[in-house]
Amino acid sequence: MTSVRVSVMSDEPVFPVGATLDDGRIRITERIIGERWRGRYRAEAGGGKRFIVTTGGRQKGDLAQVRRDLAMNAPGVAALEHIGGLAGDDPHAHEFHGLVEVEPDGHPSSELELPLPPRVARPRKRWNQTLA
Repeated sequence: MTSVRVSVMSDEPVFPVGATLDDGRIRITERIIGERWRGRYRAEAGGGKRFIVTTGGRQKGDLAQVRRDLAMNAPGVAALEHIGGLAGDDPHAHEFHGLVEVEPDGHPSSELELPLPPRVARPRKRWNQTLA
């Protein structure tokens, strides 16, 4: 079995793993891909609620307006939970913002066995062509 997903193991969590958002309510727990300046991470909140966090440099605009502009209440689109600054022990934490989306149920497509069977690959190919 071949998997698209690659994990790098380390004894020490690398920032922003361990950082929080939304006044400590959401904690980043795992790196998915990328690096701290532009990365995707898993996060959790109380009650087992899970999120995907995309990190980047601090935004200069009004975050409330950015949230309104990006919120898409549509079936199949992850709900936007929060946009805001990161907090943590790293001295550069204040230089980052995170966009927090509710993690969809199911398994990430990166965990699918490769090559994808044609019945699975065809709809995804059409979807990608539509977005291109």
